[in-house]
Amino acid sequence: MTDLTRHATRVSADQIPALRNAALGFRHGPKSRITPETDLWRLRSAAPLTRACDTDLRAHLRTRFPRSRITAPDIRQPATDLWSAPLRVALAQHLAMTWSDRQGLDVDDGAAGEGGRTRVVQGVNLHRVTP
Repeated sequence: MTDLTRHATRVSADQIPALRNAALGFRHGPKSRITPETDLWRLRSAAPLTRACDTDLRAHLRTRFPRSRITAPDIRQPATDLWSAPLRVALAQHLAMTWSDRQGLDVDDGAAGEGGRTRVVQGVNLHRVTP
C-alpha cells in the first residue's frame, strides 16, 4: 500500500493527498483531511477480518460524508493481499496519472519547474545485506 500512496503523491507533485492506513487507524487521524466533497478510494483486503473492518469503515464514511464519492471495489481475491499487490500498484499509477492530467499537471514530470526534485532517486547508498 505504501507504493500506491507514493505513486499518487509523486505524480501529482504532492497536490493529491494519498494516505495509507488500516481501516482502524484511518478513523483516528487521516479522516480529518476529508472535506465534504473529497473523493475517496479504499482498497479492500482479502483477509476476512480485515475486509469486515474495511466494510465497516466504508459504511461509516458514507454516513459521515454523504456528498463524497467513495469507491471501494468489491473484488473477491482468490489469494492473499500480497498476490494482488502488482494489480493495486498498476491501479494507483493509472489513477494518479488520470487525476494529475485532469488538474493540468505534467504527468511525465510531477516535479517540473521545482529545481531540485526529480522522479529518479539519486544519491542513495546501497548496503550489502548479509543473512
